[in-house]
Amino acid sequence: MDQFDFTKPTPFYDVIINVEDKKLFCNRAFLAIWSPVFETMFKSNFRERDSMEITLPEKSFEDIKELLAVIYPPNRPIVATNVQRLLELADVKRNQVFLKSNLFFSSRNIK
Repeated sequence: MDQFDFTKPTPFYDVIINVEDKKLFCNRAFLAIWSPVFETMFKSNFRERDSMEITLPEKSFEDIKELLAVIYPPNRPIVATNVQRLLELADVKRNQVFLKSNLFFSSRNIK
């Protein structure tokens, strides 16, 4: 199975993440499963709950795209070239499960 191309809409996208004026087409449920921050955004009275597009200021398009590639199946492996940026994003976004399981294990086994 090929990696998703998040820059193109699919039949299952229901939210657009705008980073550096570039669009990434995503699924709310999938984001909420991986991130308590997104879960709160989509379940609470924040404007993002009903918004079709969410802007992430001060984030790197390539970093967010890499994070999506790791959490969406087929999951891109965590390797030496992406572990640092993923750890930083996981800390900022409080992706607790992501941080505790995948990153901790992977970072210990990267050479």
